[in-house]
Amino acid sequence: MFLQEVTAVDEALLNRFKCSNNDDKVGSYLRNEAVAHHKKSLTKTHVVTNGEEIIGFYAMFADSVQVFKNKIQQQGWGLGGKQKQFPAVRIHYMGVDQKFEGQGYGSALLYSALDVIYEMNEFVGINFIALEAINGTEEFYQQKEFVHLYSVNRDLNMMVLKIESIQD
Repeated sequence: MFLQEVTAVDEALLNRFKCSNNDDKVGSYLRNEAVAHHKKSLTKTHVVTNGEEIIGFYAMFADSVQVFKNKIQQQGWGLGGKQKQFPAVRIHYMGVDQKFEGQGYGSALLYSALDVIYEMNEFVGINFIALEAINGTEEFYQQKEFVHLYSVNRDLNMMVLKIESIQD
């Protein structure tokens, strides 16, 4: 398996990628927007291939996340003061091709992204990893210690992971 930037992947491979979640909105992002966003540094997208097919990908960008005092206290996060906005890295999209679903690649992709973010935290202040989980995927992220903050809309739920939760 190879992890590489989306700009290094053949367009024909990108066009064959398809996710089964949410009417393939995730796959559509990879096929239609990821390369342009990567080149403009709006997101940075990395794909995992087996040399012949894209297994999955993730796209991330720098962000901040609003966390209210009651959630901070409830979770025991120890972020005192009056601050409500905290530095974060957003996992914008993450997906596994439908041919490879259910084989552990989603967890492997997430852990790869978390490794990158953990390394970034040595150089840039990061309190949280944030993502908008598509309905039906929340349990996957909760198993990885992500915490539900709020519903963004009827299809998306804002979830966060405290940076200290990532282990070496």
